[in-house]
Amino acid sequence: MDWSRPPTHLEPPVVLEWACRLTPDSLPRLRSCRSLLSLLLLDSDATPWVEPLDLLSIQPAARPEPGRIILAEADGAPLLTRAIVELSDGQWRARRDRVDADERVVSPLGVAVRIHQRDGVLELTRRWWRCAGRLIALFSSAPRIAAVLAQLFAIGRKLAHPLTPPLALGPPDKLTAGVREKYDRPSEVEAYHGGLDEGLDPVESEAVRVFKPRDRILDVGCGAGREAVALALSGFNVIAIDIVPAMVERARQNANARGVEIEFRVMGTDSLAFPAETFGGVYIGWQIYSHIPGRDGRTETLRRIRQLLKRDGVLLLFQSWRGYTTWISRARLVDGLRRFGRLFLSDALSEPGDDLIRGVTESGVYLPLAFYHHFRGAEEIRLELEAGGFVESHTEDGLWICRPA
Repeated sequence: MDWSRPPTHLEPPVVLEWACRLTPDSLPRLRSCRSLLSLLLLDSDATPWVEPLDLLSIQPAARPEPGRIILAEADGAPLLTRAIVELSDGQWRARRDRVDADERVVSPLGVAVRIHQRDGVLELTRRWWRCAGRLIALFSSAPRIAAVLAQLFAIGRKLAHPLTPPLALGPPDKLTAGVREKYDRPSEVEAYHGGLDEGLDPVESEAVRVFKPRDRILDVGCGAGREAVALALSGFNVIAIDIVPAMVERARQNANARGVEIEFRVMGTDSLAFPAETFGGVYIGWQIYSHIPGRDGRTETLRRIRQLLKRDGVLLLFQSWRGYTTWISRARLVDGLRRFGRLFLSDALSEPGDDLIRGVTESGVYLPLAFYHHFRGAEEIRLELEAGGFVESHTEDGLWICRPA
């Protein structure tokens, strides 16, 4: 596959959630949507047909049929599931494609019409996939058989494109340029601007308590300024950086609109131009760290940050991890081949865990350009922190509180 060219086009998305989780807070937006809905999910255990960071196109208010993957509401929360049988009141019996999943009564919000995956588009409206879904639904009373069938259909499709992502993704500068291109899109800027009023979430609010009052804080990867503005409103002296000029400009506008003074700079982690021991704290928001190509690049970034911190300074890193979804997975195969190949080809192959994630432009073009590293466990992150000169004093659900070693 030519990864430099957009493989397909989408209808312009009505709702685009970057790496979102379906939570009860999402329901008002999901219920009110009447045009095509696009969801880029961080994780999904509904069916092996949907993998983390796949983008789902969902037709709201569409009438389901047995076997279709649907977005539904149950017990006050949204979920992805498979429709089984329609009930008399417009509700459906539904079940996820898992042996341990329970059958539930749900209210459909929409029907999945396609899944945009790294190796192409899975058109769920085509006869083959509709028949496959009906067959799985037919065996819903035998959960083990239904789950095996769903897995076999997913494996069959993956066998056609076994090396996804490619073994070699390209040099670090090209990968960084792809990250910049993705987040420089007006649709991405607007999406991050839309979360400004939310401020810090509960985990972030609790974490920033480790910073000292009125400390100078460096916000790395500030986006449209959600965290930087919240930190400034909390009394911190904030300097915020991002590699995307459009994001920095929108963040500057947002800070001015809220009457807080923040110094913004267009700057990457490879060029942190500040004197030593400038900051009492450094804040790296959710998953920003995963966009830095290469273990050497990430550990070198940590070394620079350590130099910028005061001796009693604190690094707050928000970075999650996830293992392989199944024993038979393309990610596991690709990572294994990379480990073996790098013994002989050195840096010619990408590192295990390296991936390309896709962005959607304002015109609906689906771009597989942005680098993203999947950490396979907490220990991988911990080892990089140690190599960068930090000791983690606390970690929980992706929150790392780190101090200079």
